[in-house]
Amino acid sequence: MIELYVANAEEADLREGRVIFDRMRAAASAGDTETFFVERVRLHDLWMERCGNVTLHRALIAWLARMSVRRLGVGRREHVERSLIDHERLLIACEERDAPLAAALLRSMTLQGLEVIRRSGLPGLEEEAPPRRTRARAPVRIGDADLVSTDLTE
Repeated sequence: MIELYVANAEEADLREGRVIFDRMRAAASAGDTETFFVERVRLHDLWMERCGNVTLHRALIAWLARMSVRRLGVGRREHVERSLIDHERLLIACEERDAPLAAALLRSMTLQGLEVIRRSGLPGLEEEAPPRRTRARAPVRIGDADLVSTDLTE
């Protein structure tokens, strides 16, 4: 989604994102975590609304409506500060039209947020089972070439 936003955002959209971020920063400076999270959601909504893909936008809205973690923000100061830094980096990537960097940052932020939520001790957020290991198969001989196949479905 963020790649689409970067590709489709107009300069006015980028400016609006900066204004929302500035309100996030002001709220964080004032210790107002409720306003910080409201503005954070507003920034993510902007990116989603302006991505240029109506079907994706509708799918994300439906998914977010089912998720109770959308506004689950851990309000401790260090989480707010980390979120502020990460969002500024993401905003700069968007402003510089660097879609791969924006996608990597958003992915990293999402995974970091998941870790924070898991460590919060809320029920139902226990660690998942470790990923399954892959096993290499014997080389397959085709003509004069040896190919190695890896079974990734195990």
